[in-house]
Amino acid sequence: MAATKPGGVKQKLALATCTLLSQQAAGEAIENDWVFDSGFLTYREADDRVTVEKFIVNVGGNISERDSLKIDVVFDTMTGSTPTGGLENSTIQSVTGTSGTGGFTASGQAAALAPFDDTRLAVKVDWKRELSSTLNMSYGAAISVENDYTSLGASYNLNKETANRLMTYSFGIGFAHDEISQTGGVTPQPLGDANDASTPFFEEGERDTLELLGGITRVINAKTLWQNNLSFTFSDGYHTDPYKIISVANPGEPEQSRLYESRPDSRARTAYYSKLVHQLTDTQTIHFSYRYYTDDWEVDSHTFNYRHRLDIGGKQYIEPNVRLYTQTAADFFSRTLLRNQPLPQYASADGRLDDMTGITLGVKFGKPVGDNGEVRARLAFISQEFDNAVIDSLDAFVLQISFKKGFY
Repeated sequence: MAATKPGGVKQKLALATCTLLSQQAAGEAIENDWVFDSGFLTYREADDRVTVEKFIVNVGGNISERDSLKIDVVFDTMTGSTPTGGLENSTIQSVTGTSGTGGFTASGQAAALAPFDDTRLAVKVDWKRELSSTLNMSYGAAISVENDYTSLGASYNLNKETANRLMTYSFGIGFAHDEISQTGGVTPQPLGDANDASTPFFEEGERDTLELLGGITRVINAKTLWQNNLSFTFSDGYHTDPYKIISVANPGEPEQSRLYESRPDSRARTAYYSKLVHQLTDTQTIHFSYRYYTDDWEVDSHTFNYRHRLDIGGKQYIEPNVRLYTQTAADFFSRTLLRNQPLPQYASADGRLDDMTGITLGVKFGKPVGDNGEVRARLAFISQEFDNAVIDSLDAFVLQISFKKGFY
């Protein structure tokens, strides 16, 4: 399924995204010859709307004195129903099917939702080479495949440490090519009538994305690390979600018709990310990060994330986490289009483009097992509120179980 999946839920493989925002500091020496890391994640929304089951395998290690390799494999299964953008109705209405399904009829709230059933396989490979004691580079390649969405990507990263090891400068460039469609390899005419069999359909849409990223990581003192990154992303091509629709209706009146949404064919995005890691005591470390995002669709967002790791003996730890998110609406977002008015060039009722706020509360537990092994468990609750979207709230929980084993 293409872009209809809930945003921010699945940690999609960044096919052309530079890897400078990793959990570890840039330039950190490789400690293990090889590490195997695997996990299972389940995501479930309230009211039985969306369920995601995710299987993750990461393998990485040294292949020479200067070279290391990392391979990430992700397999997702996704089922349930997701908002279409259309209004809830008291009468039977035709609803556009999403990934793996066709059209169907429904009434009431069901008319604002569409069922889906999809799978995704993603593979990413990174090769890192130490050019000198203070300089390293890495190449990445990735592919992600669904029955209506394919993405290919490549990336290059360069990290340079200063002689005193207190500063690391990073640069990255990435490219992705995406192919997007409804099931069957077609895309509808933007703002075409979703209930009219004569609405034209075209070939799958294509989109190219270029990303540039620069960063500075600074060792403040023996207990504090500060990281700052700035990224610029430019995409050109098909940005419309081929499944999403928007209702034509005046306020307080029944829906007149449903049109496929229409989005601009380009997008320019800028993001600033800052992360501070500080060791409070021998048993407590805090992680605080802030991200500001803006684009030429007038979407601006702020993300605050705080994690507090507490070691509880025997190398066990517990890590509470809180994440706050706020976003402004895209300039072409609208709950509905008014009857008897000229159609705009762009329009979408997708709640992910609405004014919204969100909070995530979570906790993670880690415990060593055996020789060089660790088991981890994470539980999180997600709540989102949308100002004008037809479906104006979302509640979900995430459970993840992971196992890591070092071989050296």
